[in-house]
Amino acid sequence: MPKIGPTSAAAPLRSVKKTNAKSSGDAAPRYNHYLLKSEPGEFSIDMLAAEPKATAVWDGVRNYGARNNLRNMKVGTKLFFYHSSCPAPGLGIVGTAVCTREAFPDPSATDGKGP
Repeated sequence: MPKIGPTSAAAPLRSVKKTNAKSSGDAAPRYNHYLLKSEPGEFSIDMLAAEPKATAVWDGVRNYGARNNLRNMKVGTKLFFYHSSCPAPGLGIVGTAVCTREAFPDPSATDGKGP
């Protein structure tokens, strides 16, 4: 799974644009930015900022579509950090981040603790 870290400044929200580049033989296009969704009680933007070097492994993803998007992310890809299932209205996208390492096998997939 890629490593992510917060950016130093928020970026303006723009429409998604596909790049013409294809990832290593994959037919799926890469995007200029992605949306990372997490429940704030599980892993929030504040928890990310508190991590050493403000980076964390985005693991535990079992949805194939989401996993494929993680595999398409490259170092430097812009990410929007979204809090889902928030009781307070208007929280949605709470910050931005950047991919700091390309995807690697998820260690939590074989540890027997995952879903």
